[in-house]
Amino acid sequence: VVENYSAAFLFRILRKKENNIFARLNEDDMKKMKARLIEMIMDTDAAHHYNLMNRFQLGLDTKKLSRGLLSSMILHVSDVSNPTRPGPIAREWAYVVQTEFFRQGDKEKELRLKKSPFMDRDDENLPQMQIAFIDAVVQ
Repeated sequence: VVENYSAAFLFRILRKKENNIFARLNEDDMKKMKARLIEMIMDTDAAHHYNLMNRFQLGLDTKKLSRGLLSSMILHVSDVSNPTRPGPIAREWAYVVQTEFFRQGDKEKELRLKKSPFMDRDDENLPQMQIAFIDAVVQ
C-alpha cells in the first residue's frame, strides 16, 4: 500500500515542469525510467526483502550485478538503515515509521485485508517492532 502511494506521489511531483528531471527523455526512455523507478520503490516493500537479498547474493556470486539491481539495493539499504543512526535520530524516525505503519494498517482494515505485523495501532509495541526489524532485516 505505502509503496504504491510512494510511486504515485513521485510521479505527481515529476508532472510539475520545474520538478521534471526527466523532461529531456523521449517517450520510450521515459517508459523505461518509469518502470525502473516503480521497480525500485516496490523493492523497498518488506515483503520483497528476502527476494531482493537473494537476487543481490546471486549477482555477487555470478559477478553479474545490473544497474537496476544496484539501484534497488541502494534505495533498499537507505530505507532500512534507521537502526544504524545515532539513538535520538533512530528513535525519532522509528516513531515516523510506526505512524506510517499505522496508516497502512488503517488502510488494510478499511479494505478488510489481513493485518500486517506491527501495523495495527490497537496492538502497538514499538520496542518489539524495532527488535524484530533489526533481527529480520538489518542483521
